Amino acid sequence: MAKAPGYFLKLKNASGKWITSWSELAQVNFPGLTCDNSLEIDGYPTWSAGYAGVARAMLAAASNAGVQDAAQAYTLWKSKTPLMDKDFANDPTWAIVPR
Repeated sequence: MAKAPGYFLKLKNASGKWITSWSELAQVNFPGLTCDNSLEIDGYPTWSAGYAGVARAMLAAASNAGVQDAAQAYTLWKSKTPLMDKDFANDPTWAIVPR
């Protein structure tokens, strides 16, 4: 999830077929990268208007829509971007929380 706020992601694999799993999406866009808690978070993790803020809003919306595991993903992403909370006072664009 550290790379989740990517700006341009490939949605087809090298064979031109649509990607059908999160694992494949990760390997196509970040070859050789192993997902673990040591990855540095991309996307300005302290700024509410950065890519990490957009990812947080997307996860909140997905959670509200009932997407499987979205609530857990939101909670995890929020725990990895705690300094962003303070910046929401400066920019409430993403003043969204799961219900």
